[in-house]
Amino acid sequence: MARRSSTPKRPAANSSRSSCRAISPSGWSRTITGSSLNGYVYLVGDSSLIIAKENADGSLVTCGYLSDLGEVRRLELYDDTMLAVASRHNGVYLVDISNKETPTVISHYNTLEIANDVCFASDYMIVAGRYFGVEIVDIKDRSNPQFVSKISNNKECYRVAVSDTTLFVSCWATGEVELYDISVVDNPQKIRTVEVDGRVGETFVDEDFMYVVTGYSGMSLKDTVGQPGYGTGNGLTIFDITDITRPVLVSTVKADGSLFHSAYDDWSVCVNNGFAYFTNSYGGLYVYDVSNPAAPERIGKYTVPLYKDKSSLYTDMTESDAYVFPYDCSEYI
Repeated sequence: MARRSSTPKRPAANSSRSSCRAISPSGWSRTITGSSLNGYVYLVGDSSLIIAKENADGSLVTCGYLSDLGEVRRLELYDDTMLAVASRHNGVYLVDISNKETPTVISHYNTLEIANDVCFASDYMIVAGRYFGVEIVDIKDRSNPQFVSKISNNKECYRVAVSDTTLFVSCWATGEVELYDISVVDNPQKIRTVEVDGRVGETFVDEDFMYVVTGYSGMSLKDTVGQPGYGTGNGLTIFDITDITRPVLVSTVKADGSLFHSAYDDWSVCVNNGFAYFTNSYGGLYVYDVSNPAAPERIGKYTVPLYKDKSSLYTDMTESDAYVFPYDCSEYI
């Protein structure tokens, strides 16, 4: 198989931000996603990567900055020295983060289709390529990523996650999660397809449970304003995967803020110490106690408003028949 790596113009580190300094959250109005490790927070948005250090009081100061990364969508940490940025039409960038003040591009992988998400499995990088499927890439030589194999399922592969040798592929429009055995990376084998009620966002695996977040409408309904049940797909579904070949539905909870705006939309989930953190771009952050997976209990919700004249994401929904938002657009969404 021909190599899929290339060497485009290298993104540039912004030397004016090479020393740590405090910034306000308003400077991150277009942040798409982030991750943290060992006291540092990594964020992507506006074609850029930002590295920030977390202070004891929870405040953040920027340390490093890397621009010209294209249409960034997701990032994944490999370890404290490297991360990958999935940049949709621009493929995937492997970035050296050994020096937090001056992150640099190691290499670029030219995906066959849109690179919507990325994760790692040992020395392999796995890329969700939307309608093309999933690519498995050898990164033993970080400077020269090599195509190994692909999964083509004729579905929209939106997100990917790995636990041991099992790959979880979120299939957005069809409301499914597909499970694959990738113990033999050049010959992935499908294990099972799991259906959920909503367009599928991120899948997260914690021990013997699989957590799936969804958005838009339920699968039996159309995404049409005025349709009964319109927008009711937002929620969290939990499966017992003790037997990976036979996932068992444990519970489903639906979230409010169910109406949607079709731009920079994202549904993500992370589970830690018995709590599930479910983020919805326009609904906010929902926190659930999942210590009993059969009965998740919502214990908090946090909404980040989009202030008029202060956020490029602000839209006055009252001026369009396409959206119905119960918010005061004169101040914020």
